Amino acid sequence: MILYLYVLDNVVAASKDGNEAKSKEFKDFDNVISEFMKDQGIPGLALIISFHGNVIYKQGYGMAGVNRPVTSSSRFRIASISKPLTAIGLMRLVEQGQLTLDDKVFGPKGILKEFKPSAKGDKRVLQITVRHLLHHSAGWDRDQAGDPVFFNLDAIDAKHGVVSPISDQFNVKLVKFMMTRKLQFAPGKRHAYSNFGFLVLGLVLERITQMKYETFMRTIFLRMGLHRLRVGFTKRILCDTDEVEYFNNRDPAILKSLFPNEGLVLPQYGSFSMENTGAYGGWVASVGDLLAVLHSLQRVCGDENSVGSIKYTQGPDPKSCQTPPGRKERLQSWHQSTSNIDVKPIDHDGQSARQRDADGMHNEADVKRIKFCHRYVKDSCFTYEDSAPRHQSEVEICECDTSQDCDADMSHSCLECQTFTPFGVPIQDKYPPLNSYCEFESQRNNWVNDDTAGNADCKQKESLDSPNRECLLEAFTVAEMLARPGCQNGNQWYGLGLDVQDCGTSFGHTGAMEGSCGTMMHHKSGFSWVMLMNSWSRDMDLDGLVKYALSTVKGYPLYYEADEDKNIHEINSQDDQEKVLLLVPLPDVQAQIAHAESAGFMLTWINASNIDMKVYFNLIFRQSITRWSVYFDIDDDGFSVILQQEENRDRQPVLIESYTKDDKIFYCILFHESTDHNQGRIVSPIVPAKVYLKLISEKRASGMKVTCQSASVSNGDIYVSSIFRNTDEDTDSWLQITPEEFLVEQQRQMKKSRDLKYVKFYSLGEEPFVSALWTTDANASNRYQRYGASKYGLLQELREAASRNLRLQSCSSYMSDGVLNFAAVWNPSDV
Repeated sequence: MILYLYVLDNVVAASKDGNEAKSKEFKDFDNVISEFMKDQGIPGLALIISFHGNVIYKQGYGMAGVNRPVTSSSRFRIASISKPLTAIGLMRLVEQGQLTLDDKVFGPKGILKEFKPSAKGDKRVLQITVRHLLHHSAGWDRDQAGDPVFFNLDAIDAKHGVVSPISDQFNVKLVKFMMTRKLQFAPGKRHAYSNFGFLVLGLVLERITQMKYETFMRTIFLRMGLHRLRVGFTKRILCDTDEVEYFNNRDPAILKSLFPNEGLVLPQYGSFSMENTGAYGGWVASVGDLLAVLHSLQRVCGDENSVGSIKYTQGPDPKSCQTPPGRKERLQSWHQSTSNIDVKPIDHDGQSARQRDADGMHNEADVKRIKFCHRYVKDSCFTYEDSAPRHQSEVEICECDTSQDCDADMSHSCLECQTFTPFGVPIQDKYPPLNSYCEFESQRNNWVNDDTAGNADCKQKESLDSPNRECLLEAFTVAEMLARPGCQNGNQWYGLGLDVQDCGTSFGHTGAMEGSCGTMMHHKSGFSWVMLMNSWSRDMDLDGLVKYALSTVKGYPLYYEADEDKNIHEINSQDDQEKVLLLVPLPDVQAQIAHAESAGFMLTWINASNIDMKVYFNLIFRQSITRWSVYFDIDDDGFSVILQQEENRDRQPVLIESYTKDDKIFYCILFHESTDHNQGRIVSPIVPAKVYLKLISEKRASGMKVTCQSASVSNGDIYVSSIFRNTDEDTDSWLQITPEEFLVEQQRQMKKSRDLKYVKFYSLGEEPFVSALWTTDANASNRYQRYGASKYGLLQELREAASRNLRLQSCSSYMSDGVLNFAAVWNPSDV
């Protein structure tokens, strides 16, 4: 153990610089990744990035082990990124007509007939379908009943005998045991992520194919030229030589071994199985392997027959999550008619040669495919001239009126669609052939051939997409995978084995286990990326990290001019009416505020955070002629003096925030000019939560309602600073609810015509909570919100929102699990 810690320290302390050929255009990109690795204590990382199908950068950072640098060809455990691979295998069988998504799984009428609920079990398992398992909607909720794949079966199910925890029989025994347990909800009613559900899918695949799970899956990937994709091994000694070494960077440092009489082991080498977990988490791959899989899905190859059949791919009924009558037969008929069709010749951009016009425009069949895969694209986005379809420079997203096949919730739930072109780069822009040797000359923002290359460092001599590689699935099938289930809402959902975002224009999956984590993503902007690490990352907003890093590369669609002061992040709206500053240190806050005030801005939001014994502020400004003032470092002695002084100037307190400095509590108070003297205000300095709740009752009895309740945590207890005013408005407030509960509460309050007036996210221990209040407002509107975001991910979202002039209501930072998190709430009606 001492030797391992010595090795870990040395590997983590090693350089995080790139180990492969570098590009000067990606210098800042490399710096972002290296900084992230140092901050998170990650020994090694590999990534690969493509743009519209062309590999533009690949790199390995840090160490795969002692004296072993990571490269982009290094192989990693990919954890739950294995689930899309399993889904692809199942959907391949669906295409071949060997099963349908609505086939039952258990019982006499199921695929796995030998498994049926016991007397103490749950008869509803007989309703579970293949679709339910792929959607994670089969009825198991690990948050309520634990994750079955980590159960110690020998301790709780001795009657079925002792089996090796890495054998196939372990999975069979686990399913038998789960037939004695209750479901947590009816199949199809809601989504709850389930490793066990995908374990069952592995058994389904084996039953249908009469082959071992890994054997069948490798036949698919070998046809694509992906020879190195395989399920991994639990024991370190069995791992392949090109596989990285895994490091545990969190507690506990050792755990009980899976194997009898083996005692304690390093968590990453013996506390969980790899050999029999391929269906939900056991695969080992390189970043290039996974990018090839992404490209195959992205290309959505197929012929006109598949595109023409898209009209039949309506999702299950939203209320029941069941397939509409007759659809099963249409699907089966279509799959049987196309299962033996050879892959059509593809042109240089990976699509059927007849599916794109000579000038690169999408033809009518391609438009149908896009409109199906991205359900919320309006017909008006497409215009037709001289029988040749053209796509406008920006794709609009429908506002979900009764004429569209959309859910009403969509107009309230999608920040992305309100702030950024769903397809990123305009579709009519031309890009180089997928398989040509090319480079990107960022200064001119166009593609040039090698003969005219201006920067040799940018040359890319390969593309992972080869015309000889078989597409994994047909267009119809990929569209099915991306479709939103009827029992999920919002702008992102879990499809058939894929995390789908941005209303269907982005998709991928993340994965994490002891000793490794990663992500693969095809983004709406045209980028695709895969990033894998050989340790756990406390900050799991990995896609946000990549997007932020890409924003430093000139000439690409995510590029953003760097902040002059890299320690203070400034975001300005497109119309220059709003300014946001993140992580302003206390010594600099007065100067930053004075600078904004001189430009005509008024401060509307303050959030204080104690980070590494220092105080930082997140600030929001709006252009305004209203007089205002703000005070920092106010203690209890100066509290009443400041209040009286500002009252004499006809300014009323609108926000109060507390923070700790030198083991003492201080306040910052924001005042806005007000001529309304009939609504007297009372400001309460920080008090314990229990005292505050009593204070609310007392003030309510005298006609005063709370307008600001700033929650802070000290020594594990909640303290509140607050502002009350005289009002007849109906108000409702919550001091400590989870972010998930906040979303539900926001919808409930809207139905009561209450508008969100104040919201702050904070952490208590390792858990995030929300302080929020609503007041009566006939024009109450919904909010877009994001919580649990890293600095990198939030910055990109703030930039996208600012480009659409979407107003930010609040921005909070808080520590959770040792990581700085951010939460933000936008008000789309506040323009």
